[in-house]
Amino acid sequence: MAGQQTLIRRARGLQTWRNRLTAPEGSLLFARNSVIDRDNVISSRRGLARNAALATAAPSQLFQYLFRLVVLDGTTLKYDSDGLGTLASWPGTYSPPPGVRMRGSEIDEKFYFLTDMGMMIQSSPTDTPRRSGIPRGLDVQLALSGAGGSWFEPDGQVGYRIVFGRDELPPGAPSFLATVTNTAASVSLAFLAYPDITVTHAAHGFSTGDTIEIINPSQADYIQGAHTITVVNANTYTYSISIAPVNPTATAFAGKASDVTLTATLPADVTAGMWYEVYRTTRSAQAADVPLDDGKLIIRNDIGSTDVSNGFVTFLDTYDDSFRGINLYTNEGTGEGILQQNDRPPFARFVVPWQGHAWLGWIYREHQREIRLTSIEGITDDVDSITISVGAASRTYTFSTAEDVALKKFRRHTKAAEGTSAVAVRKTAQSLTKIINRDAGSPVNAFYVSAVDEPAGKILIERRDLIDNAFHLNATAAAGPKFSPVIPASGTSIISSNSAGSHKIAPSKFQKYESMPRLNELDIGKPGFEILGMVATKESLLIATKAGMYEVSGETDKASGRSFVVREVDTTLILIHPDTFFSIDNVAIGWFRQGLARVSSAGYALISQDIRDLLDAVRRLSNFGASVFSVPYESDLKYLLFVPDISTSGHAELAWVYDVRLNEWSGPWEKSVSTGIIIQGPDPKDDRLYLGHSKDAFVLKERKDFSSNDLVDEDIAVTLSSPTTVIISGQTYSKVTVAYSYSEPLTEGWLLTQDPHRGVAQIVTNLGGGNYSVTLDREIPLIAGAAFLSIPIEMRIEWVDEAAGNVGIKKEFTQTQVYMEDTSAKHHYLGWISNSIGIEAWSPRIDHPRGSGWGSDWGAIWGDPLPSHSIPVRAGVPKAHRRCETIRPMYRHKWALEAVNILQLAIDYNPISSATTRAQR
Repeated sequence: MAGQQTLIRRARGLQTWRNRLTAPEGSLLFARNSVIDRDNVISSRRGLARNAALATAAPSQLFQYLFRLVVLDGTTLKYDSDGLGTLASWPGTYSPPPGVRMRGSEIDEKFYFLTDMGMMIQSSPTDTPRRSGIPRGLDVQLALSGAGGSWFEPDGQVGYRIVFGRDELPPGAPSFLATVTNTAASVSLAFLAYPDITVTHAAHGFSTGDTIEIINPSQADYIQGAHTITVVNANTYTYSISIAPVNPTATAFAGKASDVTLTATLPADVTAGMWYEVYRTTRSAQAADVPLDDGKLIIRNDIGSTDVSNGFVTFLDTYDDSFRGINLYTNEGTGEGILQQNDRPPFARFVVPWQGHAWLGWIYREHQREIRLTSIEGITDDVDSITISVGAASRTYTFSTAEDVALKKFRRHTKAAEGTSAVAVRKTAQSLTKIINRDAGSPVNAFYVSAVDEPAGKILIERRDLIDNAFHLNATAAAGPKFSPVIPASGTSIISSNSAGSHKIAPSKFQKYESMPRLNELDIGKPGFEILGMVATKESLLIATKAGMYEVSGETDKASGRSFVVREVDTTLILIHPDTFFSIDNVAIGWFRQGLARVSSAGYALISQDIRDLLDAVRRLSNFGASVFSVPYESDLKYLLFVPDISTSGHAELAWVYDVRLNEWSGPWEKSVSTGIIIQGPDPKDDRLYLGHSKDAFVLKERKDFSSNDLVDEDIAVTLSSPTTVIISGQTYSKVTVAYSYSEPLTEGWLLTQDPHRGVAQIVTNLGGGNYSVTLDREIPLIAGAAFLSIPIEMRIEWVDEAAGNVGIKKEFTQTQVYMEDTSAKHHYLGWISNSIGIEAWSPRIDHPRGSGWGSDWGAIWGDPLPSHSIPVRAGVPKAHRRCETIRPMYRHKWALEAVNILQLAIDYNPISSATTRAQR
């Protein structure tokens, strides 16, 4: 038989799914708390320190904003105010969209986050979050005013729209066009006594001193133009001329050149400090003509606290056409058109910035219902009403002879008073919209939406929020038939709906992240097959749906974003967990039916086959959906997959680590956590992993000083008593009693710090009652009082079972050696499992030899045949495990502040026989 041989195995990643006897040499079955950052080097992960204290046991989500941590602690969002973990609460309470984790993204130095109330925005670290977008303009009331002689000449119409805004953001959607008519009445003129002309003008409503316009007199010497009048009675007034007219009588048209008073209701979430802009159209040529919808800016005013208290703003328009400024952005021809109005962002589950646009996925808009008031006849004022209900809550609005906001009464205009039924219906409907909008307790807004060329009375009712609860309408028996459709006295047949789009995405306008016109929404995949995740790469926006993988590609038009193209990538690729779908290294990685895969526009490639058995076991756990999440670590080129260990756990307990560059897995990292994120710094080396601890009320922060200080986990407060010293083998060591109550067992290797001194526990005895006797690895000046214990990182490596190339040959495995990069780590354990004895065996603690060798004493116990003067950590295989067909080498380390970097494994063996069993006869 051949003499002693040595197997050299490099350090590779996990290979738990493959045939262990044919796996690539150096493959691992287990790499606890380890990483493979470099080719063929296994290292301990960096430690995790306590960073931020929480009110709840575990945060449900972590975010980044301005290089700082944001924590969802219960329903409170908290911001790291000093970068040191001091959390300051933002006003308000926030819950994620139903059924998913809250998602957020920093865009243009603002933090956008998705809630059950829609997308919210935080504009600065000390601000109050608000709902995204600017509310649409509501109802506008217009009235002629002034003594005459102003800009709005009689016999014409003008239209107005109002928009609201804040700071330098684009304005919101404009109100529907409201028009006001300045009529010119047919009058008779008479010259009775110089110098007065007497004007007969039925029910003129003017006052002495007013200025009226005489238009197109039948006799020129009655002087067309402006005149100051003296009122004689309700139907007559006079004006003076300098030259007596030839004819004693004439006819003309008369009216005031008026101002216009505009009153507009403020939307419920308009606040003081915002602004409004009023846009006015060109005056039409005649009173019967509808003005062009060509609004130009007349005024921009700030909204004050009194305006907010009143619930409306009032503006007196005294400006002639020379003051009309820029065009309204929704104008046709000169602007984007009304279909590109700046609608508020919809409800969404996903938000991703890409190509200068914010993209929302799995969306719906506010609940809406359109009705039309068709008649006001047969209504009894102060009795008949319409009711708007959301569940058991309702608001009732009553027809009346006058408006009363407090009593929720709107005015029923009559045909007798208004001249035509159409005008009466229009004014009544407009009064209803006003009262609904002024009602602070209303769940809805109302808009009068009948265009001038449409039947009067159309009203759009829309929820003020994005809660997915429908509203329904009821009316009294007499009022119900006056609407179309007929509104019943009871029941929910007239109910709202929202533009549900679980398969839709909504882009913002270019660099206008709060402006998302409804027209620009895109269908992804098939209706009813909801979006499960969205990831942006440089080339495309990848969208996972229940109908497969799709992408949005193309270049932005730097406007509405309507230049993009939707394309199918792979209909077989179905994401099974939305919290695993992220971008890293310009590809997306997620957990699909086929396994973990890298995805791009070209398709997908599986990356999880090496650990398929581990992941299949996780998929079968009942808490798979609630506990699994991923963290992409871009600067380290690692994808961290956090999973539960058992189905009874409420949070992830293990992390499998995929190295994107090496295409290898390591792990598991062991830590019970609820959520995680990488907080990026100005320099990539400053990027750090943050995790929400699921057992302690803390956020954990990765240690990343690139020193030995990185090589411990949390610092636990303890109390010291009875400090003393002991002498062991002629060396003096510190000894102390530690009062300790943390859940993780206190063992050797823990770091004890009493600033500025520290030492590592090398002998630990449990005294009971939460007290431990601890002997350190050195002598330091300890005193009774407060101190800290730091948890060492337990690293454990298991290589695949080694058969030396032939499982049919029994071998004598004599020794294993683990080659270290340096001597930074001085305390080690080596272990083995053989197929002959399936029980672990471990060496005693091995202090790094520093080239001294181990000698025959080790050999007598562990079977080490020869002394060694090499640097590797080495030990002889225990006699009970030496003779076998296969052996599994193991390594363990748990000592604070020591860096472990494993380069290679060597196994010495002697072949014994080619026959392992006796042949059957």
